[in-house]
Formats: sequence, structure tokens, C-alpha cells
Amino acid sequence: MSADTELPVLGYAINMDDGNGGNFKNVYYGKNYPNVLKYTIGGLTNGLTYSFKLQVINFNGLSAESDVSKYIICVPPLRLAPPVMALVTKTSMLLTWNAPNYEGGCPVRSFSIFRDDGAGGSFIEVDPTLINNISALRQYLVTFDGADTSKIFRFYITAANIIGSA
Repeated sequence: MSADTELPVLGYAINMDDGNGGNFKNVYYGKNYPNVLKYTIGGLTNGLTYSFKLQVINFNGLSAESDVSKYIICVPPLRLAPPVMALVTKTSMLLTWNAPNYEGGCPVRSFSIFRDDGAGGSFIEVDPTLINNISALRQYLVTFDGADTSKIFRFYITAANIIGSA
């Protein structure tokens, strides 16, 4: 958004809806504070999508409102319990898990399974093209080749929403 180039910017105004698509109201009026370029708004509710419009303040008053910017308020999911070995054979293991105790305010979109190399080394993601982006997935059959049968593997699972994973 550009201000009238003939007049100095005196500040900015922020207008916000209620997170449910309601009417916009002014939440910040920064006349005489042109260097304030960020503002924190408290009391928002996780899982809601808030809409914002910005206006420039100059000698003549407020400019036209900017286009709407939308922001979803949530954090990555928390407290995902460790996976459970539900069934084990010489060449496979059925892992099961529950949804996280707290989705972060936005729905879980995906799970990822990670396993180490069987020797305590670094973790790699297991079959991401088959597992990722399936929000209802709660079990997965991990297969091993013959060289893996005597190894002890460590696993962990992450859950992700629109913000990220934990």
C-alpha cells in the first residue's frame, strides 16, 4: 500500500475482524508514530482465521484500506505419544499411534515416521510419499530386509498442522 507521495506518513491504522468473518474494527491507531511498523495483538483464539486491513495516516486522515490479509492462529501439535509395536514379524513391524493430545488449534494434516539405522545412528524418514498428508493415518506397516533382522531400531512420529510439526 502506498501513501500519498506528496504528504508525509504520520502513522498507520490496523483494522481486524473477530476471527469469525465479522465486521472489522480498529485495533491500532498510530497517528504520530510513523516508525511503528509492527504491533502485537493479544487475546486471539487458536484455530480461528483473522482478517486484517491496513490504512496509512497522513495530514488528510486515513487512506483507503489495503487488501485483506488473513492469518490462521495456531501452533504446531503437542504431546504426541510414542508409537506402539502392535505386531512384529521377522521382516515387518506394525506401528500404531494416537492423535496428539493437543493439535495446536488447527487440524493435523499429516504424520511422519522416523527410524534410525538400527545401530543408534541418525534418523531418516520412513516412506514419506506413502505416509505424509494422510491426516487419519494411525498405523503403518514398516518392512525390513534380511540384513535388518538382528538390529534394534528406534522410531518416533511427528504430527503436522498448517503451521508445522512437533
